[in-house]
Amino acid sequence: MRAANAIVFAGLFWSTLTLLFDGFTVVPAARQLYALRFPSTEGRILSAEVREHDGEDGPTYSVEFEYVYTVAGREYSGTRYRYPTGSTSGSGWAHRVVSARPAGSKTLVYYNPRNPEDSLLSPGVSGMDLFLVAFLTPFNAVMLGLWGMGWARLRRRWFKPVAGGVRIVSRLRQTRVRLMTFSPVATGIAVMALAAFASIFIVGLSSGFHPSVRTMVITWGVILTGGVAGFGWQWFQILTGKYDLILNEMDGRLELPLTCGRRTRTPIPLSKVQAAFVQTIEKPSSDGGKCSPMYAPTLRIGDGDGVLEKLTEWYDAEKATAFVEWLNEKLPLRKPSRLRDAWLTKAVE
Repeated sequence: MRAANAIVFAGLFWSTLTLLFDGFTVVPAARQLYALRFPSTEGRILSAEVREHDGEDGPTYSVEFEYVYTVAGREYSGTRYRYPTGSTSGSGWAHRVVSARPAGSKTLVYYNPRNPEDSLLSPGVSGMDLFLVAFLTPFNAVMLGLWGMGWARLRRRWFKPVAGGVRIVSRLRQTRVRLMTFSPVATGIAVMALAAFASIFIVGLSSGFHPSVRTMVITWGVILTGGVAGFGWQWFQILTGKYDLILNEMDGRLELPLTCGRRTRTPIPLSKVQAAFVQTIEKPSSDGGKCSPMYAPTLRIGDGDGVLEKLTEWYDAEKATAFVEWLNEKLPLRKPSRLRDAWLTKAVE
């Protein structure tokens, strides 16, 4: 219960921060897109300068304008270059923008026809807008993962799916149980998140964190292609049956999935299976602490102490336990009392 509450709290906290930053990014970008519909009028630049700001990791740069324009015979003044405000570490883009619109020059001013005081000099999405979306993609991927974990828990609690909700296909006295860790959608999102994370450094450092639209279009092409490839690769693995535990009831054998290091399928007589249980696997983190434990449905096969064969690894203890309970009911297992008493065992890898 404590672990479940911790996951809920972490999910709410992470989602709140992520959605807040999403709003700060998406809303100005949406206004930039909408501004493409604004009419334009000729204006005059009164002042234009590059402003340097002190930052923790060095100076950052922004542009500041002041201009005047006339709409329906009335003169207005404005200072907005784009709706998104802020500064970046690269000064090159700022000097290029200012040099293109020096003081005293004429320029097009785009204004809101419903409110002519609402104006800007550069409508449309920029490379920086697309870069910020890439920057937030890993955070949104984690948020979606937490939502998925929360929904899976609620689904099991409300609907009580068979075997913890794993995919089960039965035909001609053969049962296939799909024991994958991540779905194709989750795999695709994870690959996109990793590609977006890498692009933050590759594209950001090479462009002073202010890339061009062309650069970001290519970058997003790579990110999306990676996501599609990840989805397709995982779907192919599913179609080939890699993750399937096969129960052949007709000849009394089972075949283990090609997971946890197994490369070939070997039929195993059901009479050799002593019990199914859940291992709790606690792996040390890089800083010496402990990562979130994983739960591995495991078979004990053979005589005596036998051999342990992990079927898969999940982060969800309830799912693993529900599946093992279903498996113990499905198979004609011999259950030594010591395995009944120690339903959850611990291992450190």
